Amino acid sequence: DIGNLAQRLQRLAFERYIGNGGGWLGFHVSGFGTNAWPWFTEFMGGGRFSANNWPSMPARVNADDPAHPILKGVPATFVAPINEWYSWTPSPRANPDVKVLLTLDGSNFPLGVKNTLNGGDIPVAWINTTYRMVYVNYGHGDQIYSAPPLPAMIDNSPMNAKSGASVFVTPRNPATPSIRNTSVCPKRSPSSGYSRASCRA
Repeated sequence: DIGNLAQRLQRLAFERYIGNGGGWLGFHVSGFGTNAWPWFTEFMGGGRFSANNWPSMPARVNADDPAHPILKGVPATFVAPINEWYSWTPSPRANPDVKVLLTLDGSNFPLGVKNTLNGGDIPVAWINTTYRMVYVNYGHGDQIYSAPPLPAMIDNSPMNAKSGASVFVTPRNPATPSIRNTSVCPKRSPSSGYSRASCRA
């Protein structure tokens, strides 16, 4: 149907954008993958959401590499405001292409009341060096976006005009999907609003 077709075209367009060197800065649930889109799971470093704390709570966060350009101005350790924290399986750190930037400190655990994170390796910010991307777990409460560490990371991100692309390893030219030659391109149809012209590069 048109809804599924639009979703497939949107996903292919995003893959093409990233494959051509486009940048992505994602927060919170934007990192959730789906079995129907394995490319995005790989893009996120191979991990999938597995658990969360609830209610939202503050937590101590450690910078894995304080000298990293994205972490310029970010303390080596700090208490982040209330947030719903996520764990991932497998941990993104298991992927050699992933550079973890921030991790929950072990002193936080158990973290939560209704839903509890009981420990383990829980990265909360990372980059996948195959692409130009930054993911940050932050996403609940207004303070999490206004407290100094997160605005600093956004300012330091290559997706911000004030920064360069040197914080990333040069992409290894991942395969760029071709929308033109896929079966999702419909024939011209007045009722659908789509045409093959919209599927061309």
